[in-house]
Amino acid sequence: RGPLGGQRSTRSDKRGGNVLPSGRPKAKRGPLGGQRSTRNDKRGGNVLPLGRPKAKRGPLGGQRSTRSDKRGGNGMTRLNVVLLLAVLASALYLVRIQYESRRIYVELEQATAQSRKIDVENERLQVEKRAQATPLRVEKLAKERLQMRTVTPAITQYVNPPAPATQGAASAASP
Repeated sequence: RGPLGGQRSTRSDKRGGNVLPSGRPKAKRGPLGGQRSTRNDKRGGNVLPLGRPKAKRGPLGGQRSTRSDKRGGNGMTRLNVVLLLAVLASALYLVRIQYESRRIYVELEQATAQSRKIDVENERLQVEKRAQATPLRVEKLAKERLQMRTVTPAITQYVNPPAPATQGAASAASP
């Protein structure tokens, strides 16, 4: 049995009591009663008493500076700004293209509607033209406006074509 009446003592138990009565090893304590200090803790206190590492802070209380900050450049900040500008430019371009697309689509629909109107008008005019060109209508207009009469054999005058002159008669007439 150990000194507390529990388990048998071990070497580490004899030195400082590193084993609990339940058999689990004791948590190692630091100088302030928290967990054992680490090398970082001895240099600047980078571990909290509960064993969590402290957040690394920069000279003004913000986050710790990065390697690029130490070199004098804000590489990630510049990259983020460039990417932000690229995204904004892309978004503006997309909005402009969508606007143009909608405008062109509306123009196309208007042109299609106008084409349909022209086709309907063309069909109407073709029907009207066919109606105007019927033989009965032409005859009626000729009688009314031009005072023309229908052809009958009684008023028909036939014209005979001139007879071709014979060659002998044509040569005798000219001395």
